[in-house]
Amino acid sequence: MTTATGDSLFTLLTAGYEPPPHHGPDPDAPGGEGFTFADVPRMRCDPDVKLGMRIVSAPLLAPVFSVPHATAPEAERLTLETARAVWLRAGAKIVNAIWNTLAAGEIVWRKDRNGEVTFDRLRAFHPTDARLLTRGGALWGVKVQAGEGEPVALGPGKFFAHVHGREFGAWYGRSELEGAWRPWREKTRPRGQADSRRLWYAKHAFSGGLMRHPVGTYTDQQGVEQSYEALAHRIMANMVNGAGLALPNSKDDDGQDEWTWTPAEIGGDAGGLLEYGRELNTEILRGLGIPDDVITQVSGTGSYAGRTVPLRAFMTGLQEILNDLANTVREQIVVPCLRVNLGAGADAELRAEIDLDTFLPSGTDSPPPAGSPNPPPGRPGDSQPPEPDAGGGE
Repeated sequence: MTTATGDSLFTLLTAGYEPPPHHGPDPDAPGGEGFTFADVPRMRCDPDVKLGMRIVSAPLLAPVFSVPHATAPEAERLTLETARAVWLRAGAKIVNAIWNTLAAGEIVWRKDRNGEVTFDRLRAFHPTDARLLTRGGALWGVKVQAGEGEPVALGPGKFFAHVHGREFGAWYGRSELEGAWRPWREKTRPRGQADSRRLWYAKHAFSGGLMRHPVGTYTDQQGVEQSYEALAHRIMANMVNGAGLALPNSKDDDGQDEWTWTPAEIGGDAGGLLEYGRELNTEILRGLGIPDDVITQVSGTGSYAGRTVPLRAFMTGLQEILNDLANTVREQIVVPCLRVNLGAGADAELRAEIDLDTFLPSGTDSPPPAGSPNPPPGRPGDSQPPEPDAGGGE
């Protein structure tokens, strides 16, 4: 048994521990299938999934930065400038880790007019193309195939890799989309809700109407013999909204009209099918961690302040995600930037917080975010905001 004394108190003794392999398909899912990375692009095309992704991502893309501690004033300044530049030029690529489980890429640096090394952009890699490199249980770099030849290994200061949803020290994560997979699949699978809705409206939305016609044939203006049945079909096919119809007043041997027309009718009620879809859409948003009251206040029955409790809980969950993102940015981008500019001993603590003043409704008397008064990107007081990424969508 190892007792924590002396130097062993500060030494990681379980660096070789590896958790069990990543989970496979959900055994309770229809057909034994389950959420996989291949589902991510398809889920992003669903309107309600896309809405939920925007709602979750928005607070993460506009944090308030502060530096509680730095080794020097220059370190504090450079930390804030670097963090803001990273979020402005690569924030969306980094936040995508919560959906793809991994955001990886090459950090590109540049020198400004004063010769200071600054963050330029992040050249992102597809999650399945990046292989994480570890040493002693710690992340060391990223390997990626770049064209022909041997794969390129990027080490500290050149690689960025954030794994979302890590558990038990594993270097694989879990997507936030996983919780929405069941209702999404129930909605979009063959013969699922969306397919059934489309089929119902294709077959039962309304009848085409009914036209009775005489038995037999007639001769048209070109002297061609035509059947009354074919004529009736053409009339019905050419009927459009607002069209008028003139029919002869001829009678058959029983005194009944030879030509009659019965208008189209709505074919039943798809209300239950539509309600089924709304329930699945609500479950999708809940699966993404979004409370109902974030979307609508319909379910609110208590005081206004009480109805903000789910929203506050939602923001608290996002803050945990933001903490992980900010820690990775600090370790892999901010600290290397500090040390290449200010020396090996330069360091700073970076804090990123959800901007509650923006994302909580006014009148909730929410406390201001803790931290320094330094404004986030785009707020008054940014004397020299970082330039946008000229490289586009790398």
